[in-house]
Amino acid sequence: MSLSEGTRERVDLVAMLNSGNLIKVCAPMVRFTKLPFRQLVLKYGTDIAVTPMIMSDSFVRSQKARDNEFTTSVLDTPLIAQFAANNAKDFADAAELVHQYVLPPIATATATITATITITTTILDPHKLTNFFLPVS
Repeated sequence: MSLSEGTRERVDLVAMLNSGNLIKVCAPMVRFTKLPFRQLVLKYGTDIAVTPMIMSDSFVRSQKARDNEFTTSVLDTPLIAQFAANNAKDFADAAELVHQYVLPPIATATATITATITITTTILDPHKLTNFFLPVS
């Protein structure tokens, strides 16, 4: 993970969504919505950018995966990071690693519970995720 020098602008996502204004979101694309692309779409008027889906298990365990999968800059804002996980611990640990770089103080992530059920949640505290997951039958 890397962050260029400078101060990240604070964005109030709730206020943005409640403003009544049209909000342009750059949808995530596999291996395509990395930093250079996000900077380009933000330059041309996108309001919110989203990272590609990041696999939580490898992201948590490998510095090389973190360096490859998540880069940002002070101009890369507002930013939503999304993660795929098959357990709450990896999901929370990955969210904790990037929470300071994404829509402060909110970390947004996606957790895949099974091959057929995907849950998307906005979390305020990554440590509370273990209470979020329910057994899937």
